[in-house]
Amino acid sequence: MTGSWIFEHTLDTPIYDALFGELHPGQSDSGASGVDTSSWQGTPDFSAVASSGHQFVYIKASNNTNSNYPTTEAQFESATAAGLSVGLYHYADPSVGSAHEQADVFASVLERYDAIQGHLPPALDLEVGDGHLGGWAKAFLDRLRSVSAARRVMVYSSVSFFTDQIGESWMDNDVLLWLAHYGRTPGQPGYTSPRVAIHQYSQTGAVAGVAGHCDLNFALMPLHELEMDLTPDEHNMLVDLHNWISTPVQTWPYGSDDPFESAAPEHLTPLGYLQRANVEVRQTWNAVRALESPTTPTPVVAPPAAVPVVAPPVPAKAAQSRLSPTEIKSIAATLAGLLKDTKE
Repeated sequence: MTGSWIFEHTLDTPIYDALFGELHPGQSDSGASGVDTSSWQGTPDFSAVASSGHQFVYIKASNNTNSNYPTTEAQFESATAAGLSVGLYHYADPSVGSAHEQADVFASVLERYDAIQGHLPPALDLEVGDGHLGGWAKAFLDRLRSVSAARRVMVYSSVSFFTDQIGESWMDNDVLLWLAHYGRTPGQPGYTSPRVAIHQYSQTGAVAGVAGHCDLNFALMPLHELEMDLTPDEHNMLVDLHNWISTPVQTWPYGSDDPFESAAPEHLTPLGYLQRANVEVRQTWNAVRALESPTTPTPVVAPPAAVPVVAPPVPAKAAQSRLSPTEIKSIAATLAGLLKDTKE
């Protein structure tokens, strides 16, 4: 797959929201608040965190070449049970291990917790190191994608470190940013880019259920969009479906015996034809019912007999109908076409 719906908007936002927005009620808007945790927070009461209005959490999963971070399992299970949107992050010091080694460590943890599909994008926490680290970050994320199901990924750093030592010139459309800049209005990290998905605006937050201080975060993108990491096949299927229902076609393909083939081309979209067909089917049904109810029924006189006789039904005649012969012929042709399409 090339590109990302986040930037290219291949699928119109209303269509995307209609398809997926209901998966996460109450999270269809950007502006959600969240926290991130590590061993410094122990085992928070994430039910209390959720009750206090926070909607997501990023949990430290691994660091450098260590895949057994002590608090990951308890925090991940508790946050998931509390109904929070959950993502995992890897803390990286480039001087400790290569990009490939560290990516393999993170991938193993993501697989262990099945923390890619339906979760916030896996995040690389890169805030230390010497020189320009854009190449190191790219090597890490390329490796992570090659050994896991991750596609959309996140890079965390402070605005200053990111600007000076990482940059985004190497990034593809599926790399997002989680930037820290404290003391600023939530959602305004001081770095402008369509990649910025989360702003960490405080490191001294007081949150119910968390002992001591914790980081506070503001989502600039809707959480349900961040969590929907479609596979390339799923993405292409939705794009094809969207293009098909929204592209005008000349006529509805009835075939060579189309009773309306001489009509002028309408250039409706398939969705437009289906909507019109729905109306026409209802009209046809009402017309058939009208044919079954003649305006002037012929009276039936019972013969003089001692035994009651049930009068036979009077057949509806076209001449008695409120429809003209032309209209009746049109209805018959339409029904024939519908039946033919059904059999095929």
